[in-house]
Amino acid sequence: MRFRSDIALKIKGASGQATLEAAFMIPVLLTLILLLGQPAIIFYDLIVMNSASSEACRLASEPGSQKNADIENLIRRRLSAVPQADLFHIHEGGCTWQIKISGRGSSKVEVSISNKLKAVPLIDVALRAFGGATRNGVIEISATSKQVVQPDWVGKK
Repeated sequence: MRFRSDIALKIKGASGQATLEAAFMIPVLLTLILLLGQPAIIFYDLIVMNSASSEACRLASEPGSQKNADIENLIRRRLSAVPQADLFHIHEGGCTWQIKISGRGSSKVEVSISNKLKAVPLIDVALRAFGGATRNGVIEISATSKQVVQPDWVGKK
């Protein structure tokens, strides 16, 4: 019986230590989750933007393809997968998607998409210090796709 009472005393004395450790670890873990969330958001945006720009590039390189306005509408539909939250895409003062289609009718087509998003509060301080964000904590990201419509050797005599 004495053995059980010793274990109970040890467990009772250790309960305060676990609470203290949790009080220190929970803010650290939440900060780490917050810091890992911003790169994940930027990576998601870049994946969607790269996919939309490469699909538009393939469409623009086809002879007799649609007009630039139709291709831009296709891109905007693909970009609607990005949530309209400031962490993913700033949308309140007007859409910040910048779409450029160039080279239609030539041997190389290029489609570029740029976006602005708001940085998480802890990260925006670091980015502003190193010049990666504007004063308001806005980050600009872009994706570009290029495609050769016809190789240079085609049509040469």
